[in-house]
Amino acid sequence: ALYRAVSKPEEELYISWSLASADGGDSRASSVVDQIRELFPGIKTERDPVQKGFSMELVAGEEEALRHMLNNLKQRPSEKAISENEMDAGDHDLLLHQVMAWFSENRPELMERVMKTVEDDNSREPVGREMAKRLFAKGEDFSLSASRLDKYFSCPFAHFVGYGLRPMEEQEFKSAGREIGDVYHKCIMAVSRELMDRKLHKDSAEGCGSGPYEEKEELEDLVDSQLDKLAGEYKGGLFISGGREKYRMDRIRQVCIKAVEAIGKQLEEGAVTEAFFEEKFGRGCRFQPVIFTLDGQMVYMESASGAGSGDSSDKTNFQPAGMFYFNIADQQVSATGKDSQKEIEKADSKRFRLQGAYVDQEGIPEMMPREALDKTSAGLTREDFLTLERDVRKEMEKISQGIVSGRIDITPFYLDKNTDGCSFCNYRTICRFQKTNRGNSYRILKKPDKNTKAKKEDKK
Repeated sequence: ALYRAVSKPEEELYISWSLASADGGDSRASSVVDQIRELFPGIKTERDPVQKGFSMELVAGEEEALRHMLNNLKQRPSEKAISENEMDAGDHDLLLHQVMAWFSENRPELMERVMKTVEDDNSREPVGREMAKRLFAKGEDFSLSASRLDKYFSCPFAHFVGYGLRPMEEQEFKSAGREIGDVYHKCIMAVSRELMDRKLHKDSAEGCGSGPYEEKEELEDLVDSQLDKLAGEYKGGLFISGGREKYRMDRIRQVCIKAVEAIGKQLEEGAVTEAFFEEKFGRGCRFQPVIFTLDGQMVYMESASGAGSGDSSDKTNFQPAGMFYFNIADQQVSATGKDSQKEIEKADSKRFRLQGAYVDQEGIPEMMPREALDKTSAGLTREDFLTLERDVRKEMEKISQGIVSGRIDITPFYLDKNTDGCSFCNYRTICRFQKTNRGNSYRILKKPDKNTKAKKEDKK
Protein backbone atom coordinates (compact mmCIF):
# COMPACT_ATOMS: atom_id res chain seq x y z
CA ALA A 1 0.00 0.00 0.00
CA LEU A 2 2.84 2.39 0.83
CA TYR A 3 4.59 1.63 -2.47
CA ARG A 4 1.40 2.33 -4.45
CA ALA A 5 0.80 5.59 -2.58
CA VAL A 6 4.30 6.84 -3.31
CA SER A 7 4.61 5.62 -6.91
CA LYS A 8 1.12 6.43 -8.23
CA PRO A 9 1.32 10.27 -8.52
CA GLU A 10 2.50 11.48 -11.95
CA GLU A 11 3.18 15.16 -11.27
CA GLU A 12 3.39 15.97 -7.55
CA LEU A 13 3.36 14.00 -4.29
CA TYR A 14 2.31 15.66 -1.03
CA ILE A 15 3.36 13.99 2.22
CA SER A 16 1.89 15.21 5.50
CA TRP A 17 1.75 14.09 9.11
CA SER A 18 -0.01 15.12 12.28
CA LEU A 19 1.79 17.16 14.92
CA ALA A 20 -0.48 15.83 17.69
CA SER A 21 -2.23 12.56 18.44
CA ALA A 22 -5.95 12.13 19.10
CA ASP A 23 -5.45 12.56 22.85
CA GLY A 24 -3.47 15.78 22.42
CA GLY A 25 0.00 14.30 22.81
CA ASP A 26 2.91 15.03 20.51
CA SER A 27 3.12 12.94 17.36
CA ARG A 28 6.25 12.21 15.35
CA ALA A 29 6.54 11.74 11.62
CA SER A 30 6.95 8.20 10.32
CA SER A 31 10.45 6.88 9.68
CA VAL A 32 9.44 6.83 6.00
CA VAL A 33 9.56 10.65 6.06
CA ASP A 34 13.15 10.54 7.33
CA GLN A 35 14.10 8.09 4.57
CA ILE A 36 12.57 10.34 1.90
CA ARG A 37 14.42 13.34 3.35
CA GLU A 38 17.69 11.42 3.09
CA LEU A 39 16.95 10.46 -0.53
CA PHE A 40 15.94 14.01 -1.47
CA PRO A 41 17.84 16.43 0.81
CA GLY A 42 16.57 19.42 -1.17
CA ILE A 43 12.96 18.89 -0.12
CA LYS A 44 11.59 21.78 1.92
CA THR A 45 9.19 21.13 4.79
CA GLU A 46 6.39 23.69 4.87
CA ARG A 47 3.62 24.52 7.33
CA ASP A 48 0.07 23.61 6.44
CA PRO A 49 -2.43 26.46 5.82
CA VAL A 50 -3.70 26.38 9.42
CA GLN A 51 -0.20 26.71 10.87
CA LYS A 52 0.54 29.65 8.58
CA GLY A 53 -2.20 31.75 10.09
CA PHE A 54 -5.63 33.13 9.14
CA SER A 55 -6.02 33.44 5.35
CA MET A 56 -8.60 33.17 2.57
CA GLU A 57 -7.80 29.45 2.28
CA LEU A 58 -9.53 28.95 5.63
CA VAL A 59 -12.64 31.00 4.87
CA ALA A 60 -14.34 28.26 2.88
CA GLY A 61 -17.66 28.20 4.70
CA GLU A 62 -19.43 29.52 7.77
CA GLU A 63 -18.51 26.64 10.10
CA GLU A 64 -14.88 26.48 8.99
CA ALA A 65 -14.48 30.25 9.07
CA LEU A 66 -15.89 30.39 12.62
CA ARG A 67 -13.55 27.67 13.89
CA HIS A 68 -10.42 29.21 12.38
CA MET A 69 -11.43 32.73 13.42
CA LEU A 70 -11.82 31.59 17.03
CA ASN A 71 -8.47 29.78 17.00
CA ASN A 72 -6.81 32.83 15.50
CA LEU A 73 -8.29 35.19 18.09
CA LYS A 74 -7.00 32.97 20.91
CA GLN A 75 -3.57 32.49 19.33
CA ARG A 76 -2.46 35.36 17.14
CA PRO A 77 0.14 34.26 14.53
CA SER A 78 3.67 35.57 14.52
CA GLU A 79 4.97 38.02 11.93
CA LYS A 80 7.02 35.13 10.47
CA ALA A 81 3.91 32.98 9.99
CA ILE A 82 2.13 35.87 8.26
CA SER A 83 5.05 36.48 5.90
CA GLU A 84 5.25 32.76 5.06
CA ASN A 85 1.64 33.00 3.97
CA GLU A 86 2.53 35.91 1.68
CA MET A 87 0.34 38.32 3.66
CA ASP A 88 1.44 41.37 5.55
CA ALA A 89 0.12 42.14 9.02
CA GLY A 90 -2.30 44.73 7.66
CA ASP A 91 -3.94 42.32 5.21
CA HIS A 92 -4.14 39.67 7.90
CA ASP A 93 -5.91 41.98 10.39
CA LEU A 94 -8.22 43.32 7.67
CA LEU A 95 -9.38 39.81 6.75
CA LEU A 96 -9.90 38.89 10.39
CA HIS A 97 -11.91 42.07 11.07
CA GLN A 98 -14.04 41.48 7.96
CA VAL A 99 -14.94 37.94 9.09
CA MET A 100 -15.67 39.19 12.62
CA ALA A 101 -17.87 41.95 11.22
CA TRP A 102 -19.84 39.42 9.15
CA PHE A 103 -20.51 37.22 12.17
CA SER A 104 -21.41 40.26 14.32
CA GLU A 105 -24.00 41.31 11.75
CA ASN A 106 -25.39 37.91 10.76
CA ARG A 107 -24.81 35.81 13.91
CA PRO A 108 -24.73 38.34 16.80
CA GLU A 109 -25.55 35.85 19.60
CA LEU A 110 -22.92 33.41 18.37
CA MET A 111 -20.34 36.21 18.09
CA GLU A 112 -21.09 37.28 21.67
CA ARG A 113 -20.32 33.75 22.91
CA VAL A 114 -17.13 33.72 20.83
CA MET A 115 -15.86 36.90 22.46
CA LYS A 116 -16.62 35.54 25.94
CA THR A 117 -14.63 32.44 25.09
CA VAL A 118 -11.69 34.51 23.87
CA GLU A 119 -11.65 36.50 27.12
CA ASP A 120 -12.01 33.40 29.33
CA ASP A 121 -9.60 33.22 32.28
CA ASN A 122 -8.24 29.68 32.60
CA SER A 123 -6.32 30.26 35.85
CA ARG A 124 -7.01 28.24 39.01
CA GLU A 125 -7.18 29.75 42.49
CA PRO A 126 -5.62 27.87 45.45
CA VAL A 127 -7.97 25.41 47.15
CA GLY A 128 -6.70 26.50 50.57
CA ARG A 129 -4.85 24.71 53.37
CA GLU A 130 -7.90 22.97 54.84
CA MET A 131 -8.99 21.50 51.51
CA ALA A 132 -5.38 20.57 50.66
CA LYS A 133 -5.17 18.61 53.92
CA ARG A 134 -8.41 16.78 53.15
CA LEU A 135 -7.21 15.96 49.63
CA PHE A 136 -3.54 15.15 50.13
CA ALA A 137 -2.79 14.36 53.80
CA LYS A 138 -2.76 10.98 55.50
CA GLY A 139 -4.33 11.59 58.87
CA GLU A 140 -2.78 14.65 60.45
CA ASP A 141 0.44 14.61 58.43
CA PHE A 142 1.45 14.79 54.79
CA SER A 143 3.33 11.77 53.43
CA LEU A 144 4.83 12.67 50.06
CA SER A 145 6.79 10.42 47.71
CA ALA A 146 9.39 11.36 45.13
CA SER A 147 6.84 10.61 42.39
CA ARG A 148 4.38 13.09 43.88
CA LEU A 149 7.01 15.82 44.11
CA ASP A 150 7.96 15.15 40.51
CA LYS A 151 4.31 15.37 39.42
CA TYR A 152 3.79 18.65 41.29
CA PHE A 153 6.99 20.07 39.84
CA SER A 154 5.84 19.08 36.34
CA CYS A 155 2.54 20.88 36.88
CA PRO A 156 0.68 21.73 40.12
CA PHE A 157 -2.71 21.25 38.44
CA ALA A 158 -1.76 17.78 37.16
CA HIS A 159 -0.85 16.83 40.75
CA PHE A 160 -4.21 18.18 41.96
CA VAL A 161 -6.12 16.09 39.41
CA GLY A 162 -4.05 12.92 39.87
CA TYR A 163 -3.69 12.89 43.66
CA GLY A 164 -6.67 15.02 44.69
CA LEU A 165 -9.56 14.37 42.30
CA ARG A 166 -8.22 10.92 41.30
CA PRO A 167 -10.31 10.42 38.16
CA MET A 168 -10.92 6.88 36.95
CA GLU A 169 -9.06 6.52 33.68
CA GLU A 170 -10.67 4.58 30.85
CA GLN A 171 -8.87 1.26 30.61
CA GLU A 172 -7.96 -0.01 27.17
CA PHE A 173 -6.65 -3.51 26.59
CA LYS A 174 -3.54 -2.40 24.74
CA SER A 175 -0.01 -1.47 25.65
CA ALA A 176 1.32 2.07 25.73
CA GLY A 177 4.34 3.81 27.22
CA ARG A 178 3.28 3.17 30.82
CA GLU A 179 2.77 -0.58 30.32
CA ILE A 180 6.01 -0.99 28.38
CA GLY A 181 7.86 0.96 31.07
CA ASP A 182 6.40 -1.31 33.77
CA VAL A 183 7.66 -4.42 31.99
CA TYR A 184 11.13 -2.90 31.48
CA HIS A 185 11.29 -2.03 35.16
CA LYS A 186 10.07 -5.37 36.52
CA CYS A 187 12.21 -7.48 34.20
CA ILE A 188 15.47 -5.56 34.60
CA MET A 189 15.05 -5.31 38.38
CA ALA A 190 14.45 -9.06 38.72
CA VAL A 191 17.43 -9.96 36.53
CA SER A 192 19.65 -7.41 38.31
CA ARG A 193 18.71 -8.95 41.66
CA GLU A 194 19.66 -12.38 40.30
CA LEU A 195 22.99 -11.09 38.98
CA MET A 196 23.74 -9.51 42.35
CA ASP A 197 22.91 -12.73 44.20
CA ARG A 198 25.24 -14.66 41.91
CA LYS A 199 28.01 -12.12 42.49
CA LEU A 200 27.71 -12.37 46.26
CA HIS A 201 27.71 -16.19 46.05
CA LYS A 202 30.84 -16.23 43.88
CA ASP A 203 32.61 -13.68 46.07
CA SER A 204 31.82 -15.73 49.16
CA ALA A 205 32.90 -19.02 47.57
CA GLU A 206 36.11 -17.77 45.97
CA GLY A 207 37.06 -15.08 48.47
CA CYS A 208 37.56 -12.45 45.83
CA GLY A 209 35.59 -10.11 43.61
CA SER A 210 35.19 -12.42 40.64
CA GLY A 211 32.25 -10.45 39.24
CA PRO A 212 28.73 -11.48 38.24
CA TYR A 213 29.03 -11.16 34.50
CA GLU A 214 27.44 -14.06 32.65
CA GLU A 215 27.65 -15.28 29.08
CA LYS A 216 25.18 -13.65 26.75
CA GLU A 217 23.21 -16.89 26.41
CA GLU A 218 22.74 -17.04 30.18
CA LEU A 219 21.57 -13.43 30.29
CA GLU A 220 19.12 -14.11 27.47
CA ASP A 221 17.74 -17.09 29.40
CA LEU A 222 17.30 -14.93 32.52
CA VAL A 223 15.50 -12.22 30.53
CA ASP A 224 13.32 -14.76 28.69
CA SER A 225 12.34 -16.41 31.96
CA GLN A 226 11.21 -13.11 33.49
CA LEU A 227 9.43 -11.88 30.37
CA ASP A 228 7.57 -15.17 29.90
CA LYS A 229 6.32 -14.86 33.46
CA LEU A 230 5.36 -11.20 33.02
CA ALA A 231 3.68 -11.78 29.66
CA GLY A 232 1.28 -14.27 31.19
CA GLU A 233 0.58 -12.32 34.39
CA TYR A 234 0.68 -8.64 33.43
CA LYS A 235 -2.84 -7.19 33.07
CA GLY A 236 -4.46 -10.51 32.20
CA GLY A 237 -1.97 -11.53 29.53
CA LEU A 238 -1.88 -8.22 27.67
CA PHE A 239 1.42 -8.93 25.93
CA ILE A 240 0.30 -12.29 24.53
CA SER A 241 -3.12 -11.07 23.38
CA GLY A 242 -2.24 -10.54 19.73
CA GLY A 243 0.43 -10.21 17.09
CA ARG A 244 1.08 -6.51 17.75
CA GLU A 245 1.60 -7.02 21.49
CA LYS A 246 3.82 -10.05 20.88
CA TYR A 247 5.94 -7.91 18.54
CA ARG A 248 6.26 -5.25 21.22
CA MET A 249 7.30 -7.87 23.75
CA ASP A 250 10.00 -9.03 21.34
CA ARG A 251 11.29 -5.46 21.09
CA ILE A 252 11.21 -5.20 24.89
CA ARG A 253 13.24 -8.42 25.06
CA GLN A 254 15.99 -7.04 22.83
CA VAL A 255 16.26 -3.84 24.87
CA CYS A 256 16.24 -5.71 28.20
CA ILE A 257 19.04 -8.03 27.07
CA LYS A 258 21.23 -5.07 26.12
CA ALA A 259 20.41 -3.31 29.39
CA VAL A 260 21.24 -6.29 31.64
CA GLU A 261 24.45 -6.88 29.70
CA ALA A 262 25.47 -3.32 30.59
CA ILE A 263 24.42 -3.80 34.22
CA GLY A 264 26.34 -7.07 34.43
CA LYS A 265 29.51 -5.41 33.21
CA GLN A 266 29.03 -2.53 35.65
CA LEU A 267 28.66 -4.95 38.56
CA GLU A 268 31.76 -6.82 37.41
CA GLU A 269 33.89 -3.68 37.14
CA GLY A 270 32.59 -1.94 40.27
CA ALA A 271 33.19 -2.82 43.93
CA VAL A 272 29.54 -3.50 44.78
CA THR A 273 29.11 -5.55 47.98
CA GLU A 274 25.42 -5.04 48.71
CA ALA A 275 22.37 -3.93 46.76
CA PHE A 276 18.85 -2.89 47.68
CA PHE A 277 15.96 -3.16 45.24
CA GLU A 278 12.75 -1.17 45.72
CA GLU A 279 13.92 -0.50 49.27
CA LYS A 280 11.35 1.42 51.31
CA PHE A 281 12.38 4.55 53.12
CA GLY A 282 10.31 6.24 55.76
CA ARG A 283 9.10 5.88 59.32
CA GLY A 284 9.90 2.39 60.60
CA CYS A 285 12.30 1.63 57.72
CA ARG A 286 16.04 1.06 57.53
CA PHE A 287 16.34 4.35 55.62
CA GLN A 288 14.70 7.23 57.45
CA PRO A 289 12.38 9.80 55.84
CA VAL A 290 13.17 13.43 55.11
CA ILE A 291 11.07 15.56 57.47
CA PHE A 292 9.85 19.14 57.08
CA THR A 293 7.82 21.30 59.42
CA LEU A 294 5.90 23.85 57.35
CA ASP A 295 3.94 26.38 59.41
CA GLY A 296 3.40 23.77 62.13
CA GLN A 297 2.43 21.05 59.61
CA MET A 298 4.54 17.85 59.56
CA VAL A 299 5.58 16.66 56.11
CA TYR A 300 7.33 13.31 55.61
CA MET A 301 9.21 12.44 52.46
CA GLU A 302 8.78 8.65 52.15
CA SER A 303 8.70 5.94 49.50
CA ALA A 304 5.58 5.70 47.37
CA SER A 305 4.30 2.72 49.36
CA GLY A 306 4.54 4.75 52.58
CA ALA A 307 6.13 3.81 55.87
CA GLY A 308 7.30 0.23 56.16
CA SER A 309 7.36 -2.40 58.85
CA GLY A 310 10.89 -3.65 58.10
CA ASP A 311 13.91 -3.78 60.35
CA SER A 312 14.59 -0.24 61.53
CA SER A 313 17.25 -1.28 64.04
CA ASP A 314 20.06 -0.57 61.57
CA LYS A 315 20.40 3.23 61.81
CA THR A 316 23.72 3.37 59.95
CA ASN A 317 24.41 6.87 58.75
CA PHE A 318 24.91 6.18 55.07
CA GLN A 319 26.83 8.75 53.06
CA PRO A 320 25.90 9.00 49.38
CA ALA A 321 28.73 8.35 46.94
CA GLY A 322 26.88 9.13 43.71
CA MET A 323 23.67 8.95 41.75
CA PHE A 324 23.27 7.65 38.20
CA TYR A 325 20.78 6.60 35.59
CA PHE A 326 20.73 5.41 32.01
CA ASN A 327 17.98 5.31 29.41
CA ILE A 328 16.36 1.92 28.86
CA ALA A 329 13.74 2.68 26.20
CA ASP A 330 14.11 1.59 22.60
CA GLN A 331 15.76 4.13 20.33
CA GLN A 332 15.95 5.08 16.68
CA VAL A 333 19.36 5.28 15.03
CA SER A 334 19.90 6.78 11.59
CA ALA A 335 22.59 4.63 10.01
CA THR A 336 23.23 3.72 6.38
CA GLY A 337 25.98 2.07 4.37
CA LYS A 338 28.66 -0.41 5.34
CA ASP A 339 29.24 1.21 8.75
CA SER A 340 25.58 1.03 9.83
CA GLN A 341 26.13 -1.83 12.28
CA LYS A 342 29.03 0.02 13.90
CA GLU A 343 26.86 3.12 14.26
CA ILE A 344 24.13 1.08 15.97
CA GLU A 345 26.61 -0.56 18.37
CA LYS A 346 28.17 2.83 19.13
CA ALA A 347 24.74 4.31 19.92
CA ASP A 348 23.91 1.34 22.18
CA SER A 349 27.15 1.69 24.12
CA LYS A 350 26.46 5.38 24.69
CA ARG A 351 22.89 5.07 25.92
CA PHE A 352 23.79 2.52 28.60
CA ARG A 353 26.55 4.62 30.09
CA LEU A 354 25.94 5.93 33.60
CA GLN A 355 24.92 9.56 33.67
CA GLY A 356 24.90 11.57 36.89
CA ALA A 357 27.29 12.80 39.59
CA TYR A 358 29.62 11.19 42.12
CA VAL A 359 32.01 12.15 44.94
CA ASP A 360 35.46 12.35 43.38
CA GLN A 361 37.48 11.62 46.52
CA GLU A 362 37.74 9.26 49.51
CA GLY A 363 38.65 6.34 47.23
CA ILE A 364 35.18 6.33 45.67
CA PRO A 365 36.25 6.65 41.99
CA GLU A 366 38.39 3.51 42.32
CA MET A 367 35.31 1.55 43.44
CA MET A 368 33.25 2.57 40.42
CA PRO A 369 32.96 1.06 36.91
CA ARG A 370 34.91 3.92 35.33
CA GLU A 371 34.57 2.60 31.78
CA ALA A 372 30.79 2.69 32.15
CA LEU A 373 30.63 6.37 33.12
CA ASP A 374 29.25 8.79 30.59
CA LYS A 375 31.50 11.72 29.75
CA THR A 376 28.84 14.09 31.08
CA SER A 377 28.99 12.52 34.59
CA ALA A 378 30.45 15.02 37.03
CA GLY A 379 32.99 14.27 39.74
CA LEU A 380 32.23 16.50 42.74
CA THR A 381 34.04 17.18 45.98
CA ARG A 382 32.23 16.11 49.14
CA GLU A 383 31.59 19.79 49.85
CA ASP A 384 30.00 20.31 46.42
CA PHE A 385 27.94 17.15 46.83
CA LEU A 386 26.64 18.38 50.19
CA THR A 387 25.79 21.72 48.56
CA LEU A 388 23.83 19.81 45.91
CA GLU A 389 22.00 17.92 48.67
CA ARG A 390 21.06 21.18 50.40
CA ASP A 391 19.82 22.68 47.13
CA VAL A 392 17.68 19.61 46.45
CA ARG A 393 16.28 19.75 49.97
CA LYS A 394 15.36 23.42 49.49
CA GLU A 395 13.56 22.54 46.25
CA MET A 396 11.73 19.66 47.98
CA GLU A 397 10.66 22.03 50.75
CA LYS A 398 9.46 24.58 48.20
CA ILE A 399 7.38 21.97 46.37
CA SER A 400 5.99 20.61 49.63
CA GLN A 401 4.96 24.13 50.64
CA GLY A 402 2.98 24.45 47.41
CA ILE A 403 1.14 21.18 48.09
CA VAL A 404 0.38 22.02 51.74
CA SER A 405 -0.87 25.51 50.87
CA GLY A 406 -3.20 24.15 48.17
CA ARG A 407 -1.74 25.84 45.10
CA ILE A 408 -3.03 24.22 41.90
CA ASP A 409 -1.78 26.61 39.19
CA ILE A 410 -1.89 25.48 35.58
CA THR A 411 1.81 26.19 35.11
CA PRO A 412 3.68 23.26 33.55
CA PHE A 413 7.44 23.56 33.34
CA TYR A 414 9.24 24.16 30.03
CA LEU A 415 12.89 23.32 29.39
CA ASP A 416 13.01 22.97 25.60
CA LYS A 417 10.75 21.88 22.75
CA ASN A 418 11.24 18.21 23.66
CA THR A 419 10.98 18.55 27.46
CA ASP A 420 8.00 20.10 29.22
CA GLY A 421 5.33 19.24 31.75
CA CYS A 422 2.63 18.60 29.12
CA SER A 423 4.36 15.98 26.95
CA PHE A 424 3.29 12.90 28.91
CA CYS A 425 0.38 14.34 30.89
CA ASN A 426 -2.90 12.41 30.93
CA TYR A 427 -4.97 15.45 31.91
CA ARG A 428 -4.45 17.84 29.00
CA THR A 429 -8.10 17.66 28.01
CA ILE A 430 -9.08 18.62 31.57
CA CYS A 431 -6.83 21.64 32.10
CA ARG A 432 -7.25 23.07 28.55
CA PHE A 433 -3.80 24.62 28.84
CA GLN A 434 -2.79 26.99 26.08
CA LYS A 435 -0.15 29.67 26.23
CA THR A 436 -2.64 32.12 24.76
CA ASN A 437 -5.24 31.52 27.50
CA ARG A 438 -5.37 34.05 30.29
CA GLY A 439 -3.97 32.54 33.47
CA ASN A 440 -1.88 29.95 31.60
CA SER A 441 1.89 30.15 31.24
CA TYR A 442 4.91 27.90 31.30
CA ARG A 443 7.46 27.98 34.10
CA ILE A 444 10.61 28.44 32.06
CA LEU A 445 13.55 26.41 33.34
CA LYS A 446 17.05 27.50 32.47
CA LYS A 447 19.56 24.90 31.47
CA PRO A 448 22.62 24.86 33.73
CA ASP A 449 25.63 26.71 32.45
CA LYS A 450 28.15 24.17 31.15
CA ASN A 451 30.95 26.54 32.11
CA THR A 452 29.83 26.92 35.76
CA LYS A 453 32.27 24.31 37.04
CA ALA A 454 35.12 25.74 34.97
CA LYS A 455 34.41 29.22 36.30
CA LYS A 456 34.49 27.97 39.91
CA GLU A 457 37.84 26.28 39.30
CA ASP A 458 39.23 29.46 37.73
CA LYS A 459 38.23 31.43 40.84
CA LYS A 460 40.03 28.92 43.04
